[in-house]
Amino acid sequence: MNDISKGDGVLGTGRRSIHPGSGRRKAAPFPRGRVLREEEVAAVRAILGDRPRERALLIEYLHLIQDHAGFLPEGHLQALAEARALGISHVIFGDIMYDSNRAFPERVCAATGLIAVEPLWGEPTDQLYREFVLTGADARIVTVRDNVLDASWLGRRLTLNLLADLDAAGSDPCGEHGEYHTVVVDAPAFSSPLDLVPLDQVSRGGCWALDFTIDEQATSGSHAARV
Repeated sequence: MNDISKGDGVLGTGRRSIHPGSGRRKAAPFPRGRVLREEEVAAVRAILGDRPRERALLIEYLHLIQDHAGFLPEGHLQALAEARALGISHVIFGDIMYDSNRAFPERVCAATGLIAVEPLWGEPTDQLYREFVLTGADARIVTVRDNVLDASWLGRRLTLNLLADLDAAGSDPCGEHGEYHTVVVDAPAFSSPLDLVPLDQVSRGGCWALDFTIDEQATSGSHAARV
């Protein structure tokens, strides 16, 4: 039997090199799927820096990669999964409508060997809005589309009373057409609330946005919202 670990050409010296899988010879152990390039692994390590490799931070790390590259390169995604050794199989997302919204997390997860779960998909948005508010969570509007909502909406808390105002303005209850975006500052799962400190209101690209910072020195058990 020929020993392809020895020989000249690609694999050794003195014999003809044999392509893996050719003829009846047993193929050499080559990795399946896409082989990670060293520069891709190095790029992900540089982006993550000294951050802890924790499975709960997967989404944050995907955002870091996208912010750095402007998109999610396939090689970076695979390097992320390999470098972090996630040990998880599913990631939960909060998409409700639009196939394009659902396709993105499914593609991202598939590239890292994970399964995207969309528990809210297709649910009525007015019902979801009410369910969210009734949990006691506190979400503040920080971005609005100025052709639907104006800058006066910035900083407002999602409440049951606000639902009627959103409807009167022609906005989907959950902002699913891009009418508004929020930041959650408190929720039952939070160990402590976030104390937002408002900065400037900025108009750009047809949107009003509220710039803010977080007061990390705040010690109050419940925040007195400054927005």
